[in-house]
Amino acid sequence: MFFWYTYRLDLLAGDGTRIIAPNCFSNYTVQPLGGGCYFDEFINYIQMPQEDGTTFGTLTLVGDSLFPAVVLTAYELANSGYMANYDVNKLFPNGLFTSPKVPLNDQLTIAVNRILAIGSRPHAAYFSALINGTRTAMTAIHEQHLIDMSELLPTLTYYFGYEPAMWNPPPKTIDGTTYNAVDVTTTEAQHPGFTQEYINFWQMIGQISNNKDPVWGEFAIHNMAVQATQNLDSRLHSPVLLSAASQ
Repeated sequence: MFFWYTYRLDLLAGDGTRIIAPNCFSNYTVQPLGGGCYFDEFINYIQMPQEDGTTFGTLTLVGDSLFPAVVLTAYELANSGYMANYDVNKLFPNGLFTSPKVPLNDQLTIAVNRILAIGSRPHAAYFSALINGTRTAMTAIHEQHLIDMSELLPTLTYYFGYEPAMWNPPPKTIDGTTYNAVDVTTTEAQHPGFTQEYINFWQMIGQISNNKDPVWGEFAIHNMAVQATQNLDSRLHSPVLLSAASQ
Protein backbone atom coordinates (compact mmCIF):
# COMPACT_ATOMS: atom_id res chain seq x y z
CA MET A 1 0.00 0.00 0.00
CA PHE A 2 2.86 2.33 0.81
CA PHE A 3 4.47 1.82 -2.58
CA TRP A 4 1.13 2.30 -4.38
CA TYR A 5 0.63 5.76 -2.92
CA THR A 6 4.28 6.61 -3.52
CA TYR A 7 3.85 5.43 -7.11
CA ARG A 8 0.90 7.78 -7.65
CA LEU A 9 2.82 10.74 -6.21
CA ASP A 10 5.86 9.88 -8.29
CA LEU A 11 3.71 9.60 -11.42
CA LEU A 12 1.85 12.86 -10.97
CA ALA A 13 4.81 14.98 -9.86
CA GLY A 14 5.56 15.81 -13.49
CA ASP A 15 9.17 16.69 -12.77
CA GLY A 16 10.75 14.10 -15.07
CA THR A 17 12.14 12.08 -12.15
CA ARG A 18 10.15 8.84 -12.17
CA ILE A 19 11.62 6.18 -9.89
CA ILE A 20 8.65 3.97 -8.88
CA ALA A 21 7.49 1.42 -11.47
CA PRO A 22 7.65 3.84 -14.44
CA ASN A 23 7.01 0.95 -16.85
CA CYS A 24 3.62 -0.01 -15.41
CA PHE A 25 0.90 0.87 -17.95
CA SER A 26 -2.82 0.21 -18.01
CA ASN A 27 -4.51 -2.10 -20.49
CA TYR A 28 -7.90 -0.47 -19.95
CA THR A 29 -9.50 1.85 -22.49
CA VAL A 30 -10.21 4.44 -19.82
CA GLN A 31 -6.81 5.33 -18.47
CA PRO A 32 -6.09 6.35 -14.86
CA LEU A 33 -5.82 10.05 -14.12
CA GLY A 34 -2.30 11.06 -15.12
CA GLY A 35 -1.56 7.75 -16.84
CA GLY A 36 0.24 4.72 -15.47
CA CYS A 37 -1.78 1.77 -14.25
CA TYR A 38 -4.59 0.95 -11.87
CA PHE A 39 -4.06 -0.62 -8.45
CA ASP A 40 -4.63 -4.27 -9.44
CA GLU A 41 -2.40 -3.82 -12.48
CA PHE A 42 0.30 -2.29 -10.29
CA ILE A 43 0.18 -5.17 -7.79
CA ASN A 44 0.35 -7.77 -10.56
CA TYR A 45 3.08 -5.87 -12.38
CA ILE A 46 5.52 -5.76 -9.46
CA GLN A 47 4.70 -9.23 -8.14
CA MET A 48 7.35 -11.94 -8.56
CA PRO A 49 6.12 -14.97 -10.55
CA GLN A 50 5.22 -18.05 -8.52
CA GLU A 51 7.19 -21.27 -8.88
CA ASP A 52 4.82 -22.38 -11.64
CA GLY A 53 5.45 -19.14 -13.52
CA THR A 54 2.06 -17.58 -12.78
CA THR A 55 1.63 -14.16 -11.20
CA PHE A 56 -0.71 -13.00 -8.42
CA GLY A 57 -3.62 -12.44 -10.80
CA THR A 58 -6.33 -11.78 -8.21
CA LEU A 59 -8.55 -8.74 -8.70
CA THR A 60 -9.36 -6.72 -5.58
CA LEU A 61 -12.43 -4.69 -4.75
CA VAL A 62 -10.42 -1.52 -5.39
CA GLY A 63 -11.49 -1.40 -9.03
CA ASP A 64 -10.64 1.93 -10.64
CA SER A 65 -10.27 3.79 -7.33
CA LEU A 66 -6.96 5.60 -7.07
CA PHE A 67 -7.34 6.05 -3.29
CA PRO A 68 -7.85 2.54 -1.89
CA ALA A 69 -8.38 2.25 1.87
CA VAL A 70 -4.96 1.32 3.23
CA VAL A 71 -5.88 -1.07 6.03
CA LEU A 72 -8.91 -2.73 4.41
CA THR A 73 -7.09 -3.27 1.12
CA ALA A 74 -4.04 -4.67 2.93
CA TYR A 75 -6.32 -7.20 4.63
CA GLU A 76 -7.94 -8.06 1.33
CA LEU A 77 -4.56 -8.66 -0.31
CA ALA A 78 -3.40 -10.83 2.58
CA ASN A 79 -6.59 -12.89 2.49
CA SER A 80 -6.15 -13.34 -1.27
CA GLY A 81 -2.73 -14.88 -0.81
CA TYR A 82 -0.60 -11.87 -1.66
CA MET A 83 2.79 -12.28 0.02
CA ALA A 84 4.41 -8.95 -0.95
CA ASN A 85 7.16 -10.86 -2.72
CA TYR A 86 7.59 -8.19 -5.36
CA ASP A 87 10.39 -7.71 -7.87
CA VAL A 88 12.47 -4.84 -6.52
CA ASN A 89 13.93 -4.20 -9.97
CA LYS A 90 10.45 -3.64 -11.39
CA LEU A 91 9.58 -1.35 -8.53
CA PHE A 92 12.87 0.55 -8.85
CA PRO A 93 14.01 -0.20 -12.42
CA ASN A 94 16.38 2.69 -13.05
CA GLY A 95 19.53 1.07 -11.71
CA LEU A 96 18.91 2.14 -8.12
CA PHE A 97 19.64 -1.38 -6.96
CA THR A 98 21.88 -4.03 -8.49
CA SER A 99 20.66 -6.98 -6.43
CA PRO A 100 17.24 -8.68 -6.31
CA LYS A 101 17.56 -8.81 -2.51
CA VAL A 102 17.53 -5.29 -1.10
CA PRO A 103 16.86 -4.48 2.57
CA LEU A 104 13.34 -3.11 2.98
CA ASN A 105 14.68 -0.11 4.88
CA ASP A 106 16.76 0.90 1.84
CA GLN A 107 13.69 0.71 -0.39
CA LEU A 108 11.51 2.64 2.05
CA THR A 109 14.17 5.31 2.54
CA ILE A 110 14.43 6.01 -1.19
CA ALA A 111 10.64 6.20 -1.43
CA VAL A 112 10.37 8.55 1.58
CA ASN A 113 13.08 10.79 0.13
CA ARG A 114 11.04 11.01 -3.06
CA ILE A 115 7.82 11.80 -1.16
CA LEU A 116 9.55 14.58 0.76
CA ALA A 117 11.04 16.01 -2.43
CA ILE A 118 7.59 16.15 -4.02
CA GLY A 119 5.62 17.13 -0.95
CA SER A 120 7.92 19.91 0.20
CA ARG A 121 6.91 21.91 -2.88
CA PRO A 122 3.59 23.78 -2.95
CA HIS A 123 0.96 21.21 -3.89
CA ALA A 124 -2.77 20.79 -4.24
CA ALA A 125 -5.17 18.86 -2.03
CA TYR A 126 -4.97 15.88 -4.41
CA PHE A 127 -1.29 15.46 -3.57
CA SER A 128 -2.03 15.89 0.13
CA ALA A 129 -4.44 12.96 -0.04
CA LEU A 130 -1.74 10.80 -1.62
CA ILE A 131 0.78 11.87 1.01
CA ASN A 132 -1.72 10.94 3.72
CA GLY A 133 -1.98 7.51 2.12
CA THR A 134 1.79 7.02 2.40
CA ARG A 135 1.65 8.16 6.03
CA THR A 136 -1.07 5.71 6.97
CA ALA A 137 0.73 2.86 5.22
CA MET A 138 4.08 3.69 6.85
CA THR A 139 2.45 3.87 10.29
CA ALA A 140 0.98 0.41 9.67
CA ILE A 141 4.42 -0.91 8.68
CA HIS A 142 5.96 0.53 11.84
CA GLU A 143 3.18 -0.91 14.00
CA GLN A 144 3.72 -4.37 12.55
CA HIS A 145 7.37 -4.22 13.55
CA LEU A 146 6.34 -3.06 17.03
CA ILE A 147 4.05 -6.08 17.28
CA ASP A 148 6.87 -8.38 16.17
CA MET A 149 9.12 -6.89 18.85
CA SER A 150 6.40 -7.01 21.52
CA GLU A 151 6.15 -10.76 21.04
CA LEU A 152 9.83 -11.08 22.00
CA LEU A 153 10.03 -8.76 25.01
CA PRO A 154 8.34 -11.10 27.55
CA THR A 155 11.04 -13.64 26.72
CA LEU A 156 13.64 -11.02 27.57
CA THR A 157 12.18 -10.15 30.96
CA TYR A 158 11.85 -13.81 31.90
CA TYR A 159 15.45 -14.34 30.78
CA PHE A 160 16.54 -11.80 33.38
CA GLY A 161 14.32 -13.49 35.98
CA TYR A 162 11.54 -10.91 36.18
CA GLU A 163 7.79 -11.15 35.69
CA PRO A 164 6.87 -8.60 32.98
CA ALA A 165 4.14 -6.05 33.59
CA MET A 166 1.90 -5.78 30.52
CA TRP A 167 0.10 -2.71 29.21
CA ASN A 168 -3.46 -2.58 30.49
CA PRO A 169 -5.38 -1.80 28.41
CA PRO A 170 -3.16 -3.14 25.63
CA PRO A 171 -2.07 -0.75 22.87
CA LYS A 172 -4.06 -0.46 19.65
CA THR A 173 -2.97 -0.22 16.04
CA ILE A 174 -4.48 2.21 13.54
CA ASP A 175 -7.16 -0.34 12.64
CA GLY A 176 -8.19 -0.79 16.28
CA THR A 177 -6.49 -4.16 16.77
CA THR A 178 -4.98 -4.67 20.22
CA TYR A 179 -1.78 -6.54 20.96
CA ASN A 180 0.06 -7.57 24.11
CA ALA A 181 3.05 -5.42 24.98
CA VAL A 182 5.40 -5.18 27.96
CA ASP A 183 5.02 -2.01 30.01
CA VAL A 184 8.72 -1.38 30.52
CA THR A 185 8.26 1.56 32.91
CA THR A 186 6.01 -0.42 35.24
CA THR A 187 8.26 -3.47 34.98
CA GLU A 188 11.23 -1.33 36.04
CA ALA A 189 9.23 0.11 38.94
CA GLN A 190 8.30 -3.36 40.14
CA HIS A 191 11.78 -4.81 39.64
CA PRO A 192 14.49 -2.14 40.24
CA GLY A 193 17.23 -4.55 39.22
CA PHE A 194 15.72 -4.84 35.77
CA THR A 195 16.51 -1.24 34.80
CA GLN A 196 20.26 -1.49 34.39
CA GLU A 197 20.08 -4.94 32.84
CA TYR A 198 17.58 -3.59 30.32
CA ILE A 199 19.87 -0.66 29.45
CA ASN A 200 22.87 -2.94 29.11
CA PHE A 201 20.88 -5.32 26.93
CA TRP A 202 19.92 -2.69 24.34
CA GLN A 203 23.47 -1.36 24.27
CA MET A 204 24.61 -4.89 23.49
CA ILE A 205 21.91 -5.34 20.85
CA GLY A 206 23.01 -2.11 19.16
CA GLN A 207 26.49 -3.54 18.77
CA ILE A 208 25.41 -6.80 17.15
CA SER A 209 26.44 -6.60 13.50
CA ASN A 210 25.62 -10.20 12.67
CA ASN A 211 21.86 -10.70 12.65
CA LYS A 212 22.44 -14.45 12.70
CA ASP A 213 23.64 -14.28 16.29
CA PRO A 214 22.25 -17.57 17.71
CA VAL A 215 20.89 -15.93 20.87
CA TRP A 216 20.02 -12.31 20.16
CA GLY A 217 19.98 -12.04 16.37
CA GLU A 218 16.18 -11.91 16.15
CA PHE A 219 16.08 -9.08 18.69
CA ALA A 220 18.67 -7.19 16.66
CA ILE A 221 16.67 -7.61 13.43
CA HIS A 222 13.41 -6.38 14.96
CA ASN A 223 15.13 -3.59 16.85
CA MET A 224 16.66 -2.22 13.65
CA ALA A 225 13.31 -2.50 11.86
CA VAL A 226 11.44 -0.68 14.65
CA GLN A 227 14.01 2.13 14.79
CA ALA A 228 14.18 2.52 11.00
CA THR A 229 10.42 2.60 10.41
CA GLN A 230 9.88 4.93 13.36
CA ASN A 231 12.35 7.35 11.81
CA LEU A 232 10.71 7.13 8.39
CA ASP A 233 7.24 7.54 9.87
CA SER A 234 8.41 10.67 11.70
CA ARG A 235 9.88 12.09 8.50
CA LEU A 236 6.58 11.61 6.68
CA HIS A 237 4.84 13.63 9.38
CA SER A 238 7.29 16.48 8.93
CA PRO A 239 5.83 20.01 9.20
CA VAL A 240 7.52 20.70 5.85
CA LEU A 241 4.93 18.55 4.12
CA LEU A 242 2.07 20.11 6.04
CA SER A 243 3.15 23.68 5.37
CA ALA A 244 3.65 23.05 1.64
CA ALA A 245 0.02 22.07 1.07
CA SER A 246 -1.91 24.78 -0.72
CA GLN A 247 -4.82 26.32 1.13
